[in-house]
Amino acid sequence: MTVLGLELSDAGIMVAGGDTPHLLAVDGEHTASPGFALPEKRQLTVGLAAQRRAHLVPHQIQHRFWDQLDTAPLTKPIRRAANHAEVAFAHMEMIWEKVKPHCSQMMIAVPGYFTRTQLGLILGMAQELAMPVTGFVTQAVAAAPRPYPGRSLLYLDIHLHRTEITHLTQDEHLTHDSTFTMDEMGLLYLHRLWVETVAEEFVRTTRLDPLHSASGEQELHDRLVDMIPKLHTGADIPFDIRAGHSIHRINLTREMLARTARPLVDQLAGRLHSLLQQNGASLDSATLLLSHRIAGLPGVEEFISSQRHVTSVALEAGASAMNMLRTWHEFDGQTTGKGASFFTSRPWPLSGRPVIRADAVPAESELRPTHLLVGDLAYRLTSSPLYIGPDHSTDGQSVRIDRGPEPVGPHVCALRREGEDIVLTVHSDGEVQVEGRPVEGRMVLRRHMAVQVGAPSQTIRLITCLEDDEA
Repeated sequence: MTVLGLELSDAGIMVAGGDTPHLLAVDGEHTASPGFALPEKRQLTVGLAAQRRAHLVPHQIQHRFWDQLDTAPLTKPIRRAANHAEVAFAHMEMIWEKVKPHCSQMMIAVPGYFTRTQLGLILGMAQELAMPVTGFVTQAVAAAPRPYPGRSLLYLDIHLHRTEITHLTQDEHLTHDSTFTMDEMGLLYLHRLWVETVAEEFVRTTRLDPLHSASGEQELHDRLVDMIPKLHTGADIPFDIRAGHSIHRINLTREMLARTARPLVDQLAGRLHSLLQQNGASLDSATLLLSHRIAGLPGVEEFISSQRHVTSVALEAGASAMNMLRTWHEFDGQTTGKGASFFTSRPWPLSGRPVIRADAVPAESELRPTHLLVGDLAYRLTSSPLYIGPDHSTDGQSVRIDRGPEPVGPHVCALRREGEDIVLTVHSDGEVQVEGRPVEGRMVLRRHMAVQVGAPSQTIRLITCLEDDEA
């Protein structure tokens, strides 16, 4: 039996599979397919191909079909689709064609604000496509990696059109309690603000208006999305635009984008405080689970970092899709076998020990990584970062390890413990891979994961060293 986990977000649908869960290609060679569609004469173009033309033909592009999934007639009819559900069907069909050779059963993780009617429409699509969907689960419940005893637990995510805050209850089960959304304050809202800010800086500095043409606007959007993960605190990135025979340049800073994101961040902060107060708690006693879409956003990351006592966990890309596979036995044991089940909770013992069926996962998998193995040396993983950089010595090693708080030389990435998680932060593009796949930004690592660093690369690995009384 081959089980797949699908994470449904209009910001990028992802699918995970494999005995060691990993993200599959769903849109060409890409592991995320955004909810964009462009009606053309002979076909309905969906995903990345449509997104890359969104600002060239803005009046034709569709990007609300997942957010407003329904069967009501479109206000502006388009070729090949009469309603949002038919556009969404075309998107799901493209993804299914990519992954169905790997699938005999599928679980779908959905945002917490999806209604039962919308789940019914998705199930209807799945039946039409012969997708073997076993059940649905809310993304917050699926993505949470482990218990956080004594803490208020919140899941934060951002989609194309809204920001989502989900309150989770921890007892014998992890339970979806309530979801609040900030409507019309999603990634499209942020990207529009950021593009306008960058364009104003170009006009102020170089007198070039990159929004003068649709192609210039599209280029700004495309390049800005790629550059945001590369912006680190205190670092500037040159941003060049060619116009005719001239090259125009500004310095893009994270602070510039963080300042522009202030309206969203202020509203997010207010919603978080209000939600926690309703439950008799505060940010000081909260743990925030951050989807990969929201974790590194300029402005959002700075706000969370400014809260002295809040604990935050940056989740890996596709966390709900990946974690559904790791905890598959919890869902499989509760399905009825009569249609698709909808899960809003899962077993969650606050002792901190996960519920594991003896015939499903060996007990060894409960162990968390404690050290980084580099050659024949093991470095303990602590809250003080291990900085990994190039080694120019002649001792046979190709990487150098420095322990924080600051690196002593150029570095490629850093590893540190955040709570019970080991987080990899990549600072140099194209020089870090995990299990053979390139990584940018932040990622939570698990025991036995192999990390390839540098060019030529050296493989380093996360291991667990047992105390004497654990052997």
